[in-house]
Amino acid sequence: MKMNVYRYSTPLALFIGLVAAALGFPDGTARADEAATVTIEGIVEVVRDTDYNATAVQVTDDGKKPATTYRIVLNTRGLDLADALEAQRASVTGTVTAKDGAKWLKVTGFKEIEPKEVPADDDGKNVPVDDVQDVPVDDFVW
Repeated sequence: MKMNVYRYSTPLALFIGLVAAALGFPDGTARADEAATVTIEGIVEVVRDTDYNATAVQVTDDGKKPATTYRIVLNTRGLDLADALEAQRASVTGTVTAKDGAKWLKVTGFKEIEPKEVPADDDGKNVPVDDVQDVPVDDFVW
């Protein structure tokens, strides 16, 4: 009597696949619905082509040790971030996914972080960086 091995192997393979999908994949990749939402703060860095189109955007979260760099997904909001806050400090919120060893951030919102003003001492020595004026070299006391 011949036994049909395919009769039991197909439902078993389907069951194992469903269990693996429900629990997450064994290689450590997260499912799409488990993407983590984060808010990071850092400088928006943009690479542009010769036509001034953004081709790459990244934000390095310098509030963490060690600093973590997030590549920005170039959808509408990612391009808006690049155009609005290039080379400025920003707070960026989005969902993070890992791909090819890099962290990718799909932007859901962003805002500029205003530079902190340093309060002046009574003697006026500590002034905000924006208020510093050019002083001729001859006026310095060596």
